[in-house]
This record gives sequence, structure tokens and C-alpha cells, in this order.
Amino acid sequence: MASEQALVDERQPRRRLVALVVGTFAFYLLTGSRERPWGDAQVMWEVAVALIERHAIDIAFEWPPMSHRGADGLVYAQYPILPSLAQVPGATAHAWLSEWWPRHRGLWWPVCSHLAPALAGAWTVAMTDRLGRRLGASPRAAMITAAVTATATGLWVYARYSYSEALQAACYSTLLWHGLQLHRYNRHRDAIGLGLWLGLAFNTKPVFAVAGFALAPLLAWWAWRADGPTTRRARCRNLVVASLALAPFVALFAIYNAARWGNPLTTGYEDTLAYIAGESPWFGAWGLLASPGKSVFLYSPPLVAAAVGWVWQWRTARTDSAFVLLPTLAVMFTYTRYLNWSGGWCFGPRYWLFATPVLMLGFATAVDRLWAQPRRAQMVPACVLSTCVAAGVAVQILGNLFYWDHFIRIAKAARTDWLGDPDRSGSKLPARGRGHCDSCFEDMYPLLWLPAFQPIEGHLWLARSLAAEHDWQQAEAHAPWTRYTDKTLDIRRTYRRARLDWWGMIGLDRKRSRGTAVGVGAMWFVMLGSAVWLGRSSGRSTRRTNPSPPSERGDAPRDDT
Repeated sequence: MASEQALVDERQPRRRLVALVVGTFAFYLLTGSRERPWGDAQVMWEVAVALIERHAIDIAFEWPPMSHRGADGLVYAQYPILPSLAQVPGATAHAWLSEWWPRHRGLWWPVCSHLAPALAGAWTVAMTDRLGRRLGASPRAAMITAAVTATATGLWVYARYSYSEALQAACYSTLLWHGLQLHRYNRHRDAIGLGLWLGLAFNTKPVFAVAGFALAPLLAWWAWRADGPTTRRARCRNLVVASLALAPFVALFAIYNAARWGNPLTTGYEDTLAYIAGESPWFGAWGLLASPGKSVFLYSPPLVAAAVGWVWQWRTARTDSAFVLLPTLAVMFTYTRYLNWSGGWCFGPRYWLFATPVLMLGFATAVDRLWAQPRRAQMVPACVLSTCVAAGVAVQILGNLFYWDHFIRIAKAARTDWLGDPDRSGSKLPARGRGHCDSCFEDMYPLLWLPAFQPIEGHLWLARSLAAEHDWQQAEAHAPWTRYTDKTLDIRRTYRRARLDWWGMIGLDRKRSRGTAVGVGAMWFVMLGSAVWLGRSSGRSTRRTNPSPPSERGDAPRDDT
């Protein structure tokens, strides 16, 4: 049965994968941000610029602890090398376009700096589709889940910015795919893929070593329970192959550490390790699941339906579900131990974004279970699923209307004027004279726990205020915190900086860039049309090459063609 299914997998057309990647990539670029890399993203971008301009890894942007001085006195990023390498093509294109067309330099920032996250987000969506089908979902349910993941979860927000979260999600979902393939077919190429993508994830963020440690006993159990000594030896050989594929990336991580800090075991995260193993996992999980400001269910509502779907999925395919869930939950649990479990100044639970596409696989199971019910019994579940999706899309649109720093700065100014400046003298991460403490409780608690500063509602208020062309006093008069206080809070400096965050606004704001913006938009519409054509071709090919019924759920994956 496995060999026949492997033959089916070899025959399956790749147009579906290409259509999803191209179409989603075009969608993310079309709806992309107008902002250049800021904060953590700027640190990663500066390393990419240093690589192409000076063939060096030191940068001039010192922003402790995200970038700080090494043993040689030069400034280095604390992040691994892969997020910067992913930005090298965009940085190269930006340097070339800025030299040849300096008049449109303002447009090249959003075009070039967002290529990597948009492509990573698109690849994640495609892998969500493939993982869903590998876990037994129907092709239609897997495609719907991929589309919902692309538009109704936090992936859309982070695919628009030059942070590494979309890249983390891409690497992690792909390593899980190869892990499931290895578990099912025991092929050398899947072993190589597992080691390779685990190494890439590790070089995106070291926390994914936890996923590797969680996978190790599962793979050992898989090898030991083989039928016969021949199969057991073959599985053990593939585990060795996976380890060999992983080894160069571990070496790359150590070499990069030695080049920056003079020690292969020094990661650069030492200043931020104070956030690790400091919080109670109970309170970290409570915050990430149910806090007003960072609940994963508020920022990705379809996960509510996906959680129910995982209950059914676990009952029908426990082994495959364990290979997906256990390493994911292990990394998620690690983040609950962070004092900074929220992910800092950002929109939603940034640290858990890598798990969102994986957790969404339960949504495909829920969709299949819905279709299996009699028509009369479908109405209530269909309404629930539709409500979750609609709420998710609405939240992402609100999140994408503004770069998150605009409301965060407004909330910080309002907090200080209303509640006073906090005492930061005992903070785990020093303020360093900047007037605020990055990701510390002293500054973060309003965005995490106070409904008056809830970011989703804050973006809605900001959108209404700018649409009505209110000045800061008019806007402040109907701000969310007016439910709790009659005090007029001074937000004039931060409110004036707020602007819609879409790259097309550059063309509207600067008439000389309008033609270029229209041309780039037209190119992306052509890409969307190409993706639609590929999708239709893939559907026709599927109907021609898939005469056999799908396999039984839980025993073997359904026919992908």
C-alpha cells in the first residue's frame, strides 16, 4: 500500500504547489506594507546590506540587545545568519534600483525589503495545504485551510514585514512535512529534507533546537518499531542520513557565533536569556491563550475551530498527529517560560506565529467533518466556521491598516499621561536611558492586560479617526480609554505620525511615483492571473489522473492528485 501511494505521490502534478506559492506571493506583495525595516527587522536587514556591500557581518546600527558589540569592539546582530541571508536578494535589488532610479527610492523600500517575508509566507501557505492532505484531509478542505491561513490568521500581518516570523513558519512547516514523509515512506530524500529544514529552522532561531529534541524520541521509536531487522536497519540508516544533513547547519551556526563573539557556543542571546525560564508556564500560557492584548485566539480566530478539529484528528491518526503536535507544543511551551512571552512591541503573539499554520491543520479536519454531516445538520457548524473566518479576516485587515508601532506609540503616550511613568530601576532589561524598556513588564502591561489599550480595538479607533480626518483632540475624545477616564490624554505627537500602511499610498502621496506604483501593481495582477490559470490547469489534471477513491483516513494519505 505504501509503495502504491508513493507512486501516486510521484505522479501528482506540482502545479497546485506552484499556483499556491505564486498566487499567495502576489497577494502578499499586492497588499504589502509601505514601511522600511524597523527594529529587529532593521538589524537583520543591515547584516544583509553589509554582506553585499562590504562582504562583512558587522553593522553600524547598535540597538542593544538586538545588536551589540562583540569581543573585537564591532557591532553584530544577535540573530542567526539565515534571516539576513534571506534578505540578500531584496537588499541587492534595492541597491541596484536605487542607483538606477533614485527618483523612486521611496518605492523600492517596500518592494525589495518585503520580498523575503512575502515569499516565506507564500511557501508556508503551500506547505499548509500539503500537510493537510498528508494528514488525511480532502484536497478541497486542505485548499480551503490554506486560503484561510493566508488571509484570516496572523501570517498575513507578518508576511508584510521584514521580521523573521514568516521565515520561521516556512522552515518549521517544511521540516514537519519531511518528517511525516520519512515516517510514512522511509526514503533517503525525506531524511535529507528533514535534516536540512531542521538546520534551516535552527539557523533562523535557536529555539527550534527544542523541536529537534522533541522529534528525536519520536524518530527513535519509529525506527525501533519497524517490522523486521532489515526495515529497522534501513530506518536507522535514514536517521543517520538526517543527522548528516543537519550537521553542516550546526557547524554554520557555530562558525557564525565564533565570527561574531569569539566563541562558537556564544549565541548573542545572552542579554535576553533573562527572559527565559523566568515566568511560570501557567501564566505564560494564560497570557498567550486568553489575555486581552495577546490571545492567539483573538488574533487568529479560526484557531478556535481548528482546536476542535484536532480532537477529531487525534482520534483518527494519532501517530501522524503526534509527529506534528509534540514538537510544536514543545516549542510553544518554551515560549510560555519567557518573561517576555508576548513577543514585545508587535501585533499579536509573535512568538507563536510559527505554530499557527500547523495548528490550522485541525481546521481542515473540521471542514471534512462538516461535509460528512447530513445537510440539515451542517447549518450551525457552517455558521461557526464562517464566523471564525470572517472575524479572522477582519482582524488581519485592521492589523494591516497601520504599522503596529503607530498605535503602540499612541498607547504608550496615553499610558504615561494617564497612569504615570513606571519605575524601571529593577527591570530585567535595562532602559539604557531611552525612556522606555523594550519588552519589559513595566512598559508592556497596558498592551497585554488593559482593555483600554487593546491593539485590535485601537486600530479600529485609529482607522475611524483618520477616515473622519479628526485632529488629535477629536480623536482622543472617542478613544477606547474614555470608557474609563474623563482625563484628556496628550497624544498629539504620536497621533500625527499615524498613516495607512500600504505601499500604493506612496504613489498617491508622491505624484512622481504614481506611474511606477501602477506598473508594479499591474505586474502583480498578472502574477495573480497566472496563479489562477495554474490552479485551473491543476484541477483539470487532477480530474484526469485521479480515478481511484481516496485512501482510508489515518492508514494512508489520500490521493494527492
